[in-house]
Amino acid sequence: MTPSRRRIVLSTGLTLVAVLVVWLWVRAFGVTIADVERTAQSIRWHWLPAIFALLAGHVAVSALRWAYIEEALGAPKPAFRTGFNSGAIAMGLGTVLPAPIMNVAARSLANKLAGTSATRGALSGTLDQICDLAICLWMAIPAALALLILDPEWFWVLSALATAIGALCLFPIAQARAILARIAPGRDKRWVALLLSRETLLRLYVLSLLRFANLVAVAILVSLSAGGAPALALAIAVPIVAVANALVMLPGAIGVSEWSFTVVLAQFGVDEPSVIAFVIANRMILTALPMLLALAVIVAAAFGFVSRQRDPR
Repeated sequence: MTPSRRRIVLSTGLTLVAVLVVWLWVRAFGVTIADVERTAQSIRWHWLPAIFALLAGHVAVSALRWAYIEEALGAPKPAFRTGFNSGAIAMGLGTVLPAPIMNVAARSLANKLAGTSATRGALSGTLDQICDLAICLWMAIPAALALLILDPEWFWVLSALATAIGALCLFPIAQARAILARIAPGRDKRWVALLLSRETLLRLYVLSLLRFANLVAVAILVSLSAGGAPALALAIAVPIVAVANALVMLPGAIGVSEWSFTVVLAQFGVDEPSVIAFVIANRMILTALPMLLALAVIVAAAFGFVSRQRDPR
């Protein structure tokens, strides 16, 4: 089987699995077209600009973090516009394709178009995604503990404690650069010291925390726009759902996101109609707005290209 045919088969298989998972969710909770229409009609549209702004901020923070990673790998710091545009397009594609893969591919292509290393772009894009997965895994610990004891109020205390412990863990990680330098491929090991310096690690940690807080804020605003889940339950659900989405990597996290939110929110006693309304609104809003942001970036880039062609100065 040729590589292209293998990719087609894999993509088709993943899509069928995603459709099956969604179908099982729909059957399990008796969701109908009427529920979708009711949710769409009940959305409070004045919340959407704020959600759009948060999504743009989410991409901007990732662009900054990716630039720091690129610089730590020994490359010139890429322009913010390059990171933002590639991140926005990756987010838009991630609504229908596996989001982590789209991010890595977009960073690689961005470097290639900028005339630098596409391979390094794939590596920095992978590290960028690992930062998100690591922070969500870390914050999933207090979330799981709050879920286990069924006392959501404890999440704030436990998450603050986890944040402090995570910052302290940066110091032993920075000390590990000498070990990594021995096993790192190639003769030039300077990037190891740069990537694992305390300054770089602290920057990546703070930016990853901002990305996590942004995810929580987006979920809360989606709930405010459509009614549904309380803010505290959503704050607990977000890291668990994010980890599930990243590990399963179905196209657009379709089905996985729905099941994860439903299970976690139900554990905190959120009534089924509210859960269903939130899940449907979350899928609708976080498909439409990232695609709109990606389209806006593409249109702006196209206008910029035309302007440069007309006036090469």
